[in-house]
Amino acid sequence: MSERIAKTKSRTWSWAACARLTATVALVVAAVGAGFLGNADDSASAATVTVNVGERDGRPGDSGDEFNANTIGITEGDTVQWDWFDGTHNVTPFDPADFTATSATHFNGPGDTYSVTFNSAGTVWYYSTDRAELRDIDTNENGVLDGGDSPDFGKMIGLINVAAAPVDTTGPVTSSVGASPDPTNGAASVTLTATVDDSAAGGSSIAAAEYFVDVLGANGTGTAMGAADASFDSVSEAVIASVDVSALGLGSHDLFVRGQDSAGNWGSAAVIAFNVSAVPAGAEIMTIQLNGGSLSVATSPVDFGTLSLTGLEQTIDTQPFPWIAADARGTGAGWNVTVSSTDFASAGGTIAVDNSKIRVQDSNVVTVSGNTAPTSQVTTYQPLSTSPLAVLSAAIGNGKGTYDFTPDMRQIVPADIAPGSYEAFLTVSINSGP
Repeated sequence: MSERIAKTKSRTWSWAACARLTATVALVVAAVGAGFLGNADDSASAATVTVNVGERDGRPGDSGDEFNANTIGITEGDTVQWDWFDGTHNVTPFDPADFTATSATHFNGPGDTYSVTFNSAGTVWYYSTDRAELRDIDTNENGVLDGGDSPDFGKMIGLINVAAAPVDTTGPVTSSVGASPDPTNGAASVTLTATVDDSAAGGSSIAAAEYFVDVLGANGTGTAMGAADASFDSVSEAVIASVDVSALGLGSHDLFVRGQDSAGNWGSAAVIAFNVSAVPAGAEIMTIQLNGGSLSVATSPVDFGTLSLTGLEQTIDTQPFPWIAADARGTGAGWNVTVSSTDFASAGGTIAVDNSKIRVQDSNVVTVSGNTAPTSQVTTYQPLSTSPLAVLSAAIGNGKGTYDFTPDMRQIVPADIAPGSYEAFLTVSINSGP
């Protein structure tokens, strides 16, 4: 068995805004580069099972120096997470090929944790070298685990039974097929859209989609469709294609769409009828080529003004000028805005980042132009941190346009802080997906 390092994918465009605790300061908004890591693994149904390190397992007379639970069952692709509970311990596999051991004193206090994802079925034994030995698992000490062994769970040993993952043999479901324009009125192509979803058919991510005109062919022989968000990586995908209809005769035609999951299964096709029609008599064709744009967010600085210290903790509330989020992609893939910050710092001291708080009232989200507006994820004040906090989200199909949103900012000034000019850096990012 082997340890897997999970990867995640994101696309992020971000702008940094500088917040000051002194007088208003001009800000130049700077763009940060975009990129992503691909993830070929299908983890739609993966789970994480937690084991407490140094907690009694419940057997009468046992000490607290155990794994709780010391015997667990998981499925291929699941993750085991060991969390510190008490004492100083480690996690070491009986077979070094099963996973990488921790250091001898890895679990030594609150927050100490370790995770391993198991991708192969089988049995994994492990122990803590400070409380147990190999012979507590291999009790007949013949170097292998066999029927002659009686592992001593009174010692600090653990067992993981990894079951084979269910085999996904069902293809994804295709729905919401649409063709536009319909009728074509002389247009040379139509935009074909659909949703391909495997969540109720095996839980695998979507890998491909294809379409056929009038006659349904064999799996994999149609014309490929693309993911609306430019990447096949989810259990449910909006798919899109431009279909050339210039050679089709006038009248009704059928478009068939089906999808394939990452397990290799093709689903049944869904069909939509559309009408190829000529240019209306006496009319001229008008054409326009629309190219998709991008996600963007524009911000303004946050100024908390000037404050006189009083020896008491103080709270300052303010609002920046409205920030602007825009989705010009035209895909309806949804998006979200996140905010993170540094500590406030000066030559005289530091105000921890969690003293800075943010909320966005839905009433302060205004549609400049577009369809259904995004919604707030922080309608009450939430502390900022160095990790991104989601503050605004546009669901799939929503947020196609430009929107003003004005956050409420709150700063807690500790009673024991030194005077000075304090500065923090606020990073606001817009990311694909709700």
